[in-house]
Amino acid sequence: MRAFRASSSQEPPGKIKRRAKRLLGGIASTAVVASSLVFGGATVAQANTSTVPPAPNPAMADSCEINLAITLDYSTSMSTSQLTEQENEVKDLATALHGYPVSIALFNFGSDSPISSGAANAPLPLTSVETQAGIDAIHAKLDAFNRTGT
Repeated sequence: MRAFRASSSQEPPGKIKRRAKRLLGGIASTAVVASSLVFGGATVAQANTSTVPPAPNPAMADSCEINLAITLDYSTSMSTSQLTEQENEVKDLATALHGYPVSIALFNFGSDSPISSGAANAPLPLTSVETQAGIDAIHAKLDAFNRTGT
């Protein structure tokens, strides 16, 4: 197949049109042949009925566990009353969730995270609120957090 050239002053416009049609026809024929080779005359796939019986859905639990991670702001942008309010809100949340399969972890930040390297400001790992002992541990940790080192 020869390459198609743009019109030259030596060829009449009718001949150029015929050459262009032949070139396009050759391209179209090549595309049909190539697609037949690639797809091999494939037909549309048909779905087969499964012979595997459906599995039953598992039973749902009556409740589920929830793990909460709460970060408290002890930066100097917080006033003393705001610090007290955020601590009381978390205490109220822990108390309200008493008896549920919920665990709470406490973290803090100020200029650093945690606020300082002291034990009082170390994070509290996940602690269950299902028992009063867990709620007491959360309340005690909130009372121990302090702004020292911010």
